[in-house]
Amino acid sequence: MLINLEPDKEVVSREIARGLKPRGRLVISAIILDGHLPEAIEEDIYAYGGCGSGAMERKAYFDKVETAGFSSIEVLEDLDCGKSIVKHADRLFVGSATKPTNVVGTVRSVTFRAVKPR
Repeated sequence: MLINLEPDKEVVSREIARGLKPRGRLVISAIILDGHLPEAIEEDIYAYGGCGSGAMERKAYFDKVETAGFSSIEVLEDLDCGKSIVKHADRLFVGSATKPTNVVGTVRSVTFRAVKPR
């Protein structure tokens, strides 16, 4: 399942929690944001399909995971996807005042673990 394209991530997290036994663990890789994307990328359908423009900011994302019933959230890996966006999506910046470097450090690929309490 591709959670990043689901508009209501809290519902998905609740359903995962519902299916887990107490003390069950969840490990997910997701695209999140550390800041805001330039408008040219937020509105681009290809950026949405690549999960960049459909991503939530880090705090809001993990708040929804906690609200769904998970605790002990631990980020296992945190990679900068902005570098790939700059390298492979130059067309987003043609005719735009947005500089490609504006996305470096913003779009993150994180793998995290969380636990369903007792």
